[in-house]
Amino acid sequence: YQRKLFTYVVLVSLCAGCDEPGAVCDDPRFIGGDGITFYFHGKKDKDFCLVSDTNLHINGHFIGKRGDGMNRDFIWVQSIGILFDEHRLFIGAKK
Repeated sequence: YQRKLFTYVVLVSLCAGCDEPGAVCDDPRFIGGDGITFYFHGKKDKDFCLVSDTNLHINGHFIGKRGDGMNRDFIWVQSIGILFDEHRLFIGAKK
């Protein structure tokens, strides 16, 4: 028997401190602990592994749209799931 515990959090502010390490903002851009910015271009309605390590795994679900004349999807983060050891955390937007 394995106990599964999920915590749900409602986000009030999506981009507080967008230029700080650990931030995830805009289309989306990630700022690592070293301050380096990484722009992510994925596909809408898909899940992506953002971080994978021995005891840490972070997945993101991205939603978005593609406008006329655009050659890629305009995406943003809808939810993030974190696994750390035996702990699980889900953070997601309702809409």
